[in-house]
Amino acid sequence: MPALQRKERAVDMGFGAKDVVVLLVCGVAAVVALVMISIAGEVYGLGIALFAVAVVAAFWYLKRMFDRVDAGRH
Repeated sequence: MPALQRKERAVDMGFGAKDVVVLLVCGVAAVVALVMISIAGEVYGLGIALFAVAVVAAFWYLKRMFDRVDAGRH
């Protein structure tokens, strides 16, 4: 009897230049928001809101990236 051979397939991680750029933009926005918070003054609330939006957007985009990778495996 021939030995069972497992078919291996390469998994494309799906992380492209666009993904890196989007995450870098989110990171830069978060740093700008932290600078706005540190300056305080009238832009304190805007800085907190921008930081929250940047962090949520980054995690949401990471989730979408990993969902795309997972969908490619099935």
